[in-house]
Amino acid sequence: MYLFNPIKNSLLLFVASILFFSCQKETTIITGANKNAYLPLAIGKSISYHVDSTVWDDVNSLKTTVKFDLKYVMADTFSDNNKRLTYRVDIYRRANSNSNWKANNVMYITDGDSTVEWFEDNVRFVKMVSPVVENYTWDGNSKVNLADPDLYYLNGWVYRFTNVGKSFSNGYASYGDAVIVKQKDYQLNDLNTPGVTFVEKTYAQEVFAKNVGLVYRELIHYKKDGLLAFPKGYSLKIAAYENN
Repeated sequence: MYLFNPIKNSLLLFVASILFFSCQKETTIITGANKNAYLPLAIGKSISYHVDSTVWDDVNSLKTTVKFDLKYVMADTFSDNNKRLTYRVDIYRRANSNSNWKANNVMYITDGDSTVEWFEDNVRFVKMVSPVVENYTWDGNSKVNLADPDLYYLNGWVYRFTNVGKSFSNGYASYGDAVIVKQKDYQLNDLNTPGVTFVEKTYAQEVFAKNVGLVYRELIHYKKDGLLAFPKGYSLKIAAYENN
């Protein structure tokens, strides 16, 4: 014979109400600028950069600094294996403004639904995503082959939008609306500290200007392992000075 149990039935009603209101929970929709606002893609588009490059050669105990110019030109398009629109970007190099541009490299930019992938020197990065909003984060190195020991330092990076929509100057040109992409900021000890046996530094950030694209990039990565050891690594700064 069925007997009414008020405690049991009250508990069932309580659980049912929790499930109901959980299902009714509102979904938060994040809105912001589209990725292509800060990384526009079009055949014929070009950006020229001044480049400062430093290499620490631990084998020869040599530090080499070089300055030169690079020009990135979007030359053609095709569909990749996943039928995504991909741009071929021809890269030119010259020693300075008195030199002629010479073909130097080729890279590819793939425009996905919510991401822009950048494939250069056989390494693929997720450079830009939608929506472009303050503090939005993503794994920009998710497509990097971290099994390669030379690329393992890229593991664990978190890309994050900051200063969205604010002005930015790279020392050569100013932009009224830009976004900084913070990527990595790690340092263990300092090269200039006497008696330190191990030093490591990895720093990376990029800046994209609205309707222009990449206008500044800074990348530093080096290690020193041993009191008398010479560092191994490199640093790179590129700053746009001209674009169409």
